[in-house]
Amino acid sequence: MIFIDANNLFTMRYSVVQRELFKDDKILFKKTGAIDIDESKYIKLTSGVINLVVKELARYQTQFKHRYGDIIIASDYKKSNYWRKTIYPNYKACRDIDKRNAFDKLINKNSYNDKMILMEVISKLGFIILDKIQHPETKETVEADDIIGVLTRMPGKHLICSADGDFDQLLVNPNIKRFNLFESKIVKTTNKKIQEKNYKSLILGQAKDDIPNVKYHSELSDDFIKWMKNKHDIEITKNMIDLIQEKYSNYMDEYRIEKLKEDTISIAKGKRKQKRNLTAYAKPNFGEVKYNKMLETIGIDNFLNENKIYRKNFELNKQLYFLDNIPKRIIEIIGKSYLKAKQENTANKYEAEKLFYKYNVDILLINEFF
Repeated sequence: MIFIDANNLFTMRYSVVQRELFKDDKILFKKTGAIDIDESKYIKLTSGVINLVVKELARYQTQFKHRYGDIIIASDYKKSNYWRKTIYPNYKACRDIDKRNAFDKLINKNSYNDKMILMEVISKLGFIILDKIQHPETKETVEADDIIGVLTRMPGKHLICSADGDFDQLLVNPNIKRFNLFESKIVKTTNKKIQEKNYKSLILGQAKDDIPNVKYHSELSDDFIKWMKNKHDIEITKNMIDLIQEKYSNYMDEYRIEKLKEDTISIAKGKRKQKRNLTAYAKPNFGEVKYNKMLETIGIDNFLNENKIYRKNFELNKQLYFLDNIPKRIIEIIGKSYLKAKQENTANKYEAEKLFYKYNVDILLINEFF
């Protein structure tokens, strides 16, 4: 089967069209702060994205279908309920925070609707679409990664079309390949490189998904240690995590609330732009350089055994990162959703043509699918 990482493909092509359409508006915004966008550009954006994606799907069908079979469109559903949040509530928390400026927010105002229109168009072309998978009882939702991670376990040859390197963990299976959307070529790697990449991701974490560094919450901050001494006359060291969590957890909450108030006042007065580390824990001081030094000196196992929190975070990251750790309840609902979508999947040339005309998609592309 051919798996299309729909979020990845849509976001990349949306950015391409958007960058071209709004480049003059962006220059004006940077120079003057003014935003004056012609509404017709949003119509062109929708049309442009659909054209790009449909052309790309036609190319994949021509280039790969004879070898890999059916095309599956996989997409996330309701990020606030991802099943990984049940084991780690902060998973992808940064994606819930909108950090875009006024211009970026405005030009992205229709992005969700445009994605829904795109999914409607390609649904008429005969693709199997898996984009709204939710466990009926727990209400946990599924990501495209999960869909692909589960269905590539089926017999046969599989191709994953995505620029996301996290899928490389699956390439230890010789029947699975990844077509890098960014480079437009099949990824070539080795099992050794995959293993090295996996360990690096597990130990350093992944900021894009808020998967923590293994040193996350492993030491107390100097500021908290001083605060405990000055305010409560209690002397502690940075490694007294267990004692603080068991005996003085109320002080950790008190410290956080106090620092939050201080920062709120400082930011309001213009003395500070961003919030500091408001927890009682020190920020993990462990990046690429120290990681490489650790590999050369003591090795991964000895490093993880230095502190039980390192090992605990490492095991947590394995649950969050590895696609072979997807829970049985999620695997079952993905399997049922796939069988249902496959049974209900029907191409409709007449409906597809209507949508192509409606959104000004190159009508000649219809012939690539029927």
